[in-house]
Amino acid sequence: MRKETSKKIFLEIFRGNISCGYLVGSMHVGSSSTDSIVNLTMPYLNRMDTLLMEFDLSEAIPGEVTNRLVLSERNKISNQIPRVKYNRIRNRLLRFASIDISDFDKMPPFYLISQIYNSFLPEQAGIPMDIQFYLNARETGKSVIGIETMESQAEILSSIPMDIQMRALDDFSRRFDRHRKAFLKSVELYGKSSAHHLYQLNKKQMGPVRRQLIYERNFKMADAIDLNLQHCRAMVVVGVGHLSGQFGLIRLLKRCGYRLKVIA
Repeated sequence: MRKETSKKIFLEIFRGNISCGYLVGSMHVGSSSTDSIVNLTMPYLNRMDTLLMEFDLSEAIPGEVTNRLVLSERNKISNQIPRVKYNRIRNRLLRFASIDISDFDKMPPFYLISQIYNSFLPEQAGIPMDIQFYLNARETGKSVIGIETMESQAEILSSIPMDIQMRALDDFSRRFDRHRKAFLKSVELYGKSSAHHLYQLNKKQMGPVRRQLIYERNFKMADAIDLNLQHCRAMVVVGVGHLSGQFGLIRLLKRCGYRLKVIA
């Protein structure tokens, strides 16, 4: 099998010999590493009619997104584990992340983990990539289309068994520094355009839930991208972890008949 090329973070999409858009693997954070990719790719967005994102950020009405994730009284985190273990996890997260688990008691553990990841970045971290692309598209009058919806993403998160999410949260609290270093390493790799290395790292971290969080979504994303590219020229911006691998968007779009040329 041909070895996967690591530098596949920004690609041009062709239908035959006609360019119909670009594919950008993003990170949902802001840093010097991500800013370098934004500066490289933003001029290409200006040539496009449309921005395709994982979801249209205009749907992200404050409070509405989290309301869709709220757990029932029976399923809240404090009811999933013994009180001693709950307090142990709470104390660790307070100590290492200054996050109180009790503030997220009725949210899925994976949502809490995402908030912890955000705490790894320094306070002076820049604007997340997705928001930068979104604001530029709106300011220049481009159409913004969500490949997924906020509701569908909430449904995916809710479909992951609570015991799997709780084990991940417990592991996160016990090996906090290891997870922090892995996250910061992923940001560093991103700055080097090491898309396949990032995919391998994400795949390992997601373990048994990679099917729901990566593979199944990739097939739906590829279909949605194909449908939209038949009607417009677009820059497609999705999480970099969706690009590589056997079921990654690069291979799936090729199966749809597209040719992709690596730019960076």
